[in-house]
Amino acid sequence: MVWSGVSDSRYPLAYFHEDSLGMKPPLDAEGYSQGSLGLRQVRFRSTQEDLMRWELYWWLPLSRLRGERYILVVEIDGPQGRAVAKTLAYRLIKPQEASPQPYAFGQINYDLRPGFYRATLRLWDREERICYRAHTATELLAYRRNVQESSDVELAVLSDTTYVAPQFRKGDYRRIVAMPGETVDQFQPFFVYYEIYNLTLSRDSCHYLSLEHQISSTDPQGLT
Repeated sequence: MVWSGVSDSRYPLAYFHEDSLGMKPPLDAEGYSQGSLGLRQVRFRSTQEDLMRWELYWWLPLSRLRGERYILVVEIDGPQGRAVAKTLAYRLIKPQEASPQPYAFGQINYDLRPGFYRATLRLWDREERICYRAHTATELLAYRRNVQESSDVELAVLSDTTYVAPQFRKGDYRRIVAMPGETVDQFQPFFVYYEIYNLTLSRDSCHYLSLEHQISSTDPQGLT
C-alpha cells in the first residue's frame, strides 16, 4: 500500500532541515513558555549488524511557527545509561505554495542495541521564546536470524520519489513522511510502510507474499 507517483510540486510539505549554522540552546528555561511537541515512533531492523533502528517522528502546527531557525535537544537513556545526547540545529523549510498539511515535520533516526529506551525531545524556539517538549519509550527487541519477522507499521501522509532530506529516505522511496497522530480523517488518503525480513526466494527467484489489512472505524469523525 505505497504509492510513489506523487511529486513535490503537487504535494509540498513544510519540514525541519538540519542546518550546519548551529545555535546553542538556552542555559535554562527561565522566561520560556512551554509547549507540546507531537511525537511518534517506529522500530526497524538496522542495516548495521545486531543493532535496531529507532525512528522518531515529530511535528508542530505551522500556525505556531513564525521563525526560521530552531534547536532540538535529544536525550535517550538505555540499559547502559545515556545512549544519545545531541543538540541539532534546524532551519524551517516552507513551500512557496500552500501545503495540504498544516504541520511542519521533523525526523531523527538512531541505531541502538536491543534494550529498553526512554527519549526526551526539546525543541527550542528562541525567537518566540517557547520550548516544545515530548517524551516516549520503547523496547527494542532483537530480530532473530533466519526468521521471517516484520518491522512496526509506519502510517504516512506521503510516500514518493522526491528527495528533500536524508532523514525521510527509506531505500528507493526518497521521501516518507510519517502521519501526525494516529487517526485519519474520513475520505483522506494515507500510506502504509513496513519491512519484512529474511524472506526466502522461490525457484524463479521471486518472493511470494500474502498480506491482510484491516481498517476499523471508531467514530463518525475518523478512522483508527
